[in-house]
Amino acid sequence: MTRVVTVTPAVTTMRIVVTEDGWTLSDEVVCGTPRECLAAAVSTYHAFGADHVAGVANNGGDLIGLLLNQIDPAVPYRKVILTR
Repeated sequence: MTRVVTVTPAVTTMRIVVTEDGWTLSDEVVCGTPRECLAAAVSTYHAFGADHVAGVANNGGDLIGLLLNQIDPAVPYRKVILTR
């Protein structure tokens, strides 16, 4: 089973979703600076014992991966680009 924390950035919020094999375990919206939101994602990663964090890079580009590495370099990260 694969447990993933997915981070989707918006302008002033970030959506943090935890899934396991297609099932949603948690879905929340966090308000704050990008660093505050990604710190919440790292906490979620540890709380759920996730395998990695996936970041939707369409809006955030490389920002998600760079900030995650600063907050906790041990968290595995995968950059995701959404297409049609």
